[in-house]
Amino acid sequence: MLRQHMIPLLFCALSALSAHSFAAPRDSVTQRSHLVSVKSNPTSAVTFGKLTAVTIDICALKQGLNLSTPLLVALTSHLSDVEDGYNILRIGGSDGNKFDFSPTNTPMAPCRCGKSCTMTGQYWNHVLDFLRDTNMKLVFGVEPDVATAIALINYTALKTVNGSSLIHAWAFGNELSGNAEYAEFYRKSLSAVRSVLGNPGDGVPFLIAPDAIGQRGHGIAIEAEQDPPLQQNYDWIKLFASTSGHLVDAVSWHTYDFHSDEIGTSDHHPLNPFDSNVSRLFDQRYLDYVGSVHQNITSIVADAMRGVTPPPVWLTETNSICHQGVYNFTNAFGNSLWLVNRLGVLASQGLPLMARQSLIGYNYSLLGNFPSDPIYPAPDYFTTVLFNRLVGALYLPTFSASAHPTASIHAYCARGTQAGIVVVVANFDATHAVTFHVNITANTPDRATITRNDYVLAPRMEPPHLDNTNDGNTAHARKVESGVLGRTASPAYPAYTSRVIALNGAVLRVSRQGSLPVLAPKVTTGSTVTVPPQNILFSVFPDVHVDVCA
Repeated sequence: MLRQHMIPLLFCALSALSAHSFAAPRDSVTQRSHLVSVKSNPTSAVTFGKLTAVTIDICALKQGLNLSTPLLVALTSHLSDVEDGYNILRIGGSDGNKFDFSPTNTPMAPCRCGKSCTMTGQYWNHVLDFLRDTNMKLVFGVEPDVATAIALINYTALKTVNGSSLIHAWAFGNELSGNAEYAEFYRKSLSAVRSVLGNPGDGVPFLIAPDAIGQRGHGIAIEAEQDPPLQQNYDWIKLFASTSGHLVDAVSWHTYDFHSDEIGTSDHHPLNPFDSNVSRLFDQRYLDYVGSVHQNITSIVADAMRGVTPPPVWLTETNSICHQGVYNFTNAFGNSLWLVNRLGVLASQGLPLMARQSLIGYNYSLLGNFPSDPIYPAPDYFTTVLFNRLVGALYLPTFSASAHPTASIHAYCARGTQAGIVVVVANFDATHAVTFHVNITANTPDRATITRNDYVLAPRMEPPHLDNTNDGNTAHARKVESGVLGRTASPAYPAYTSRVIALNGAVLRVSRQGSLPVLAPKVTTGSTVTVPPQNILFSVFPDVHVDVCA
């Protein structure tokens, strides 16, 4: 969706200057000049949707995840501090393909991941209570069986008070694909579910599918002209859209940027930051590739449904590294650099929904590797909270930087201002600072004295002080410090591997009850800003008046 405004804006990254950084010693930060022009497009802004949605793998539910844990409830509720007052939780994954439902009011028997299990009505009520307590709405991946899907839909709508209003969408099946015969199975199944569910609106949830894979093929170079595995997934999405696109309210897909061996490690092993392949994690060719895949899937769906309005495309599962993530990166500060870039790339394309894997569980969790780790917020957690607090729902293409070799620069209307803007910068360079200048030709205060609220996020090389959150974390913190859990506090490790994040120099920690620390800006003036190496900046200009942001 595009909205119109008539204020010309120019945004430039001028140079790289020496600056202190947590990513490199002071004497290793060198000077390098850049001049990055920003395309001025004064006639449009892009509306995007719920980009900070989060996921829980159904495997965690099978193991009996206790969703009433006070710390989990408190920390999850902070993620719903968005403009319209609620966020999206997606519960899904391949284990959902073997997760039956029984409406009985009996405890659910936990079972192992990968096994066929039955969720009971009692446990489902537990899930619905969690949604109410956290102001979340649910996208739930139902078993691809019509009887199971209908039983759960009817139970939620009829047996639970206001249950349906807590469901944002039902997702039918997870990462299943096949030939024309399988596409026909989907068509018949979705038609049957749709007849029971009805059309969305007035409390009726959306129906989405097929949670297809849309990922660069394993080991396929980013510059390769052909990617057979990805093309095969494109073919499945086209087949699905041509046969069942009219039955769903969104076509859903999943993607990750890397397999672990593509960055020099292996599944369930920590990152080796000294492997030469690690540089790919900060290579914008890889980081921005998701934008091309999203555009391709959107075009494929539209082409397959010519003559009718195609459904939107939702990204219902994503992160930087697949197969449960990698310790030292997906649970560390480095992943926040990835995250703010991913948000900018997909906001620029008006994506309606993106769900980051995961809220809790595995090494890419926002809140710890359930069940082996206690609840502890990762850097991505604080980055997400800050994004939600500062960023409105309009992306400003006027600020879209031309290819900058080491920095991701995006701008949005600022939340909570009259017509201000917020510029978000991720500096991927380990040794060079990025300096940028905002030149605004609108009716605004003088650029030299304009108010600016800066929020600089940086890693801290120190133990994460987990004993400040809940009982039992002291021993866990010692393991982190000693390297038992796969990382070391040694200064030899790059700072981006740290699980500790600081805002304007102050380490961010939550209380034992889950209260957030004060997230205060550094208030300053001027339109020239320097971002230290491998740091993140949210720079809010509250007094800039951009009509489209009013």
